[in-house]
Amino acid sequence: MLGLSEDRLYHIRREQDVMVRELHEGMVGVVNPQAAVVAASQVFTISPRGVKIIGTNGSLDNMAVLDTLIREKWKDNHDKLRVAFDPFISTLFFYNPVNGEAACTWFETSTMTELKDLPFTDVKMANFPNAETFATTAGGTGYSPNFDGDRVRRALWLMNHPDRANLSAGTTWKPRIYVANHVRDRKALTGGDTAVYAQQSYNRRTLMDIIGPTLFTLASGHGSSSLVCTAGNGNSQAASDSCIGAFVYVLEDSDQTKIGNKAQIKSVTKSSSGITITLMTSLDCSASAKIGISPVLVECTAHQVGAIVNTSRGPQEAEDVHRLKQIDETRMHFIDVSGNNSSDTACKFQGIIYTGNEETPPHRNVPEKPDGSSIASVVDGSSLYPAVFGSDSSFTGVQGPLGFTLTPGIRIFCPDVDYRLQSMVCNGQVMDTKSSQAYTQS
Repeated sequence: MLGLSEDRLYHIRREQDVMVRELHEGMVGVVNPQAAVVAASQVFTISPRGVKIIGTNGSLDNMAVLDTLIREKWKDNHDKLRVAFDPFISTLFFYNPVNGEAACTWFETSTMTELKDLPFTDVKMANFPNAETFATTAGGTGYSPNFDGDRVRRALWLMNHPDRANLSAGTTWKPRIYVANHVRDRKALTGGDTAVYAQQSYNRRTLMDIIGPTLFTLASGHGSSSLVCTAGNGNSQAASDSCIGAFVYVLEDSDQTKIGNKAQIKSVTKSSSGITITLMTSLDCSASAKIGISPVLVECTAHQVGAIVNTSRGPQEAEDVHRLKQIDETRMHFIDVSGNNSSDTACKFQGIIYTGNEETPPHRNVPEKPDGSSIASVVDGSSLYPAVFGSDSSFTGVQGPLGFTLTPGIRIFCPDVDYRLQSMVCNGQVMDTKSSQAYTQS
């Protein structure tokens, strides 16, 4: 038996008497009682220095891939962190309910990914039905767990209302339990509220289980916390409650700097003339902007741009933080693009560039036609139009970002789109200088 405290480990065993031995003093601990879990024959615990792995004999190992996340990004939320193991999908979740962020370690592929925009309050391990049923009755449940069938051990996610402190009397909204749809085969639904549920021909590709359409055009309310969407977007097919807690993203805007802005949904109301989305905070967007509900945010960053050197194997890219670089544009190559929104102009990628250690990339742009009109850029094959950086008359604004440590990447946040990302290429130049300033005598 193993016992955990704030700064050490207790190895407890029984021979003739109960024996307790202190181990790894100052090296391992747990930041709160919910921050440890058993996976297979090991204990995974969040300590102030990162994630520690404890074996049955008290051996100690690290999960270094999460060190930066625990030590720096989540350092102010250690008392709220949660850990849960989902053995059915061989995934270990490290969850921060304050930020709505989760780190997912996938044992089958030895990889780690992060999820953002999660509206959950807590996550726990428990038995849950392995199958689900579907009901088409008006006001029914749509998909629901089959409690008469087999049950498996899963990670269960608890969702409360995002504004539960201010819920009005008589509200019908109730807390919910979610599990990960690991096989990604659930068909999209329309209906709900008082309408009959109907399965669509396409699969749902959203972070949360949204019922109804996920792409809308604003009629009014831009820049506020109450968005009114135009009629004709399938408003009658949306289930109001299914959108609560999800995030709305700006997908298309006349001002490119506003693309990617987001806000959380507090409530949704429908009428014959349109649909009104009330948000927890105001959403910075322009008139007639396109918005998407609950996309799976994908961000992929490459390594820092290096310098080309000639080797016996031909030209190779080597790290060189002393040479000045400049990036003009980013192009992508996709295959297997599909989904209900894949043919819309809002289905696009956003090129991003980090110039240092920023949390938010200072340079962002999406592909568009030479006349400035919108175009879909997540398409099969290589991009016809690149994401071009620069927007003013300065050198950086005309030529693109300039710096010694440029890290390019992309973001995709269009809901109900599936794809396979094959490659990313950046065009630019490596300057023949090791200084960004001109020498002057003074």
